[in-house]
Amino acid sequence: MFTIINASRVSAVLIAVYVVSLIFGYGRDNGWLIEADGHKRTIEFVAVRAAGEQAAAGVPAAAYDWAAHRVVHDRVIGRPPNGSYYPWPYPPPYLIVAQALSYLPYVPSALLLIAVTLAGFAFVARQIVGTNAAMVWAIAAPPSFINASVAHTGFLVGGLFGGALAALRSRPLLSGVLFGLLAVKPQLGLLIPVALVAGGHWRTIGAAMRRRSTMPHGSSLPFSSSSIARRRCGALTTTAVRRRPPHWRWVRRY
Repeated sequence: MFTIINASRVSAVLIAVYVVSLIFGYGRDNGWLIEADGHKRTIEFVAVRAAGEQAAAGVPAAAYDWAAHRVVHDRVIGRPPNGSYYPWPYPPPYLIVAQALSYLPYVPSALLLIAVTLAGFAFVARQIVGTNAAMVWAIAAPPSFINASVAHTGFLVGGLFGGALAALRSRPLLSGVLFGLLAVKPQLGLLIPVALVAGGHWRTIGAAMRRRSTMPHGSSLPFSSSSIARRRCGALTTTAVRRRPPHWRWVRRY
């Protein structure tokens, strides 16, 4: 006889396992955030933290200079990394988030990024499915554990993408704003304009374009006074293009 499995209970068990695994891995070799020798684990969040510290120091364009960024990257870790070096791959507007996180100690800043983006991701899952249990299901998905283990931006991207799709018909302007914010990961949205045009979602397209067009100017505000904000933002983008190989030229658009 087949037994119906309660998805919410299974999900709750999985979440408990994830939490215990992360806590147990903290401060161990190849563990969560901090390794056994006390140094930070080399994960993508280190790149975010390093770029944020550069932005807070008044040199946001240096985040796109791999040599300069790596110096701060290694300083954040506490030693030259044993594994891969993670460069700063995001367009300038995301430096606002990185700079805000840099004002907190390393571990609290990583936890804050995970918690806030996970909450948004879970909320969007609830809005799509229409039940509170969907939040538990979304958090219990194995990719959620992987994302939390490295403090990745997957929750942010998933929440924006899911929210934009959920609001597409009922709130097209909000959907457009969320699609515009996906500029933080432009390579993931190459076919979004094609799909929106095919569906005739013109108000959403307009809102997305307005959101995207204001992001470069908004991203300059934390870094400079109003009189030189435009020049700083321009310097940030042109420096990134000049110092990066051809496949980084998408930065020019942001």
